[in-house]
Amino acid sequence: MLLGVALALSAVRGEARAAGTCEADHLAAQKDRESGALLRAREELLRCSAAACPSLVQGDCEKWLESVTADVPTVVPSARTSDGVDLRDVRVSLDDAPWLESLEGKALSIDPGPHVLRFESKALGAIEVSIVAKTGARNEPVVATFAAPKPRGRARAATIATWSLVGAGGLGLLGFAGLSIAGEVQFHHLKTTCAPSCSHRDVERVRSQLIAGDVSLALGSALLGAGLVVFLATSSSPDSPTAPKPSALYLRPAPGGASAGAVFTF
Repeated sequence: MLLGVALALSAVRGEARAAGTCEADHLAAQKDRESGALLRAREELLRCSAAACPSLVQGDCEKWLESVTADVPTVVPSARTSDGVDLRDVRVSLDDAPWLESLEGKALSIDPGPHVLRFESKALGAIEVSIVAKTGARNEPVVATFAAPKPRGRARAATIATWSLVGAGGLGLLGFAGLSIAGEVQFHHLKTTCAPSCSHRDVERVRSQLIAGDVSLALGSALLGAGLVVFLATSSSPDSPTAPKPSALYLRPAPGGASAGAVFTF
């Protein structure tokens, strides 16, 4: 009989503690609901609407839970680059507290009122977005737009173009040196052996070598100049979005040979 009494008293004490917890959640939920802390109020109402709570408390909590659940706003955080690429590997904090480790495109509950969402990307930095969550609003988008990453490989392309022009210009200068030396040697030979009655064929061969040397000099100089301009243009503003300026190389006949040059627009 004593055991039965002890069990009955224990059950009464358990019911009393449960009733006290239910009443505490019932009271706290009312305060949180009035202050706008709807997420905390929803958790408290879930507890006090349990079957273990007194029927009067349980009834109130069930009724308020439905209303609070309808009032909780939801937002859909997302991030993208300025050129339209969606990002997933972005951490998000809500009002300086950790919130999300990555973006999944899901709607998330939030208390109504002003908030600051901080989006952090290891590659692109951090952006803060301020919002005002409206009571009862559903699936409001919150988008952080990061600057698009700078394109890679442009410097390498500029380097290839620069060295190609410089290499071609160097070959032109080497050609000038070789042709000029050969022409001068042949000219000196004709001058000392058959001048002024040298054959027309021999004279034209020497003349052609000297003209070809002049052309190689002009073209090699123009190509070297083009390489210098490309180097300066790409190194001074490698990320400029503007289109490349038109340029041209020219080769014109001239008395006794030819002339070459380059035109660049800045």
